[in-house]
Amino acid sequence: MFSVHFIKQNITGNIIDEAKLKANIKAAQSKRDRTDLLLSEYLDNTSISQSERTIDSRREVLWKLIEDLVIVFDMIDPLSYEIFKDLEPPELHKEGYEGLVACYKNGLERMQVIYKQDVIKIEPQIAQGKRVLEIQRTRHKDYTEKKKTRREARRRQKHDKEISQPEESKKQRKILLHEEQILSRLLDYNDKIPTHVYNEILQQLGTEWNKKRVYGWWNYRVNKNN
Repeated sequence: MFSVHFIKQNITGNIIDEAKLKANIKAAQSKRDRTDLLLSEYLDNTSISQSERTIDSRREVLWKLIEDLVIVFDMIDPLSYEIFKDLEPPELHKEGYEGLVACYKNGLERMQVIYKQDVIKIEPQIAQGKRVLEIQRTRHKDYTEKKKTRREARRRQKHDKEISQPEESKKQRKILLHEEQILSRLLDYNDKIPTHVYNEILQQLGTEWNKKRVYGWWNYRVNKNN
């Protein structure tokens, strides 16, 4: 019964179809699992999780994050730290810091108001504004979507570059006279060019030439002459 009650408490919004209902239930269950794991680790609540492996698998990552956050809170420029290298949290600015610092005080005042209105009922109930967040909340889903977008952008950029390379190869500059003279040595070979000859020719031609381009020139001339 507690699990059903927990699910009902954590389902938000108007449920208009079965798919949305399942998504809400899955999100609430995931939240419950993470909470149970944290409680089993720090409150020694073995009734929640009997598996040491479940705890150990996340303990190292959790402590690494805690150590990183301790360092970040003492930094003058927190956004320069490596955990924010790929994704800069949008709420980390002057107003965001002020809201985070004031979060505990504002939360305590809100709890006192709720206690007076909803529990001991010495004040009239005012529902408006009770769930307003004074800090911007960043969900893991937001980070995942940003990573996916950046990964797709890099993939498209790489794909476009690969497509444009053949076009660029067609625009190679004309072969200069002194290069023709160096390459003409290759015409002494009709079947195969020795490796040492390749290397000597490449050294004389410079960085704009590679083995593939040299072979292309030789192959074209040999076939043309034959």
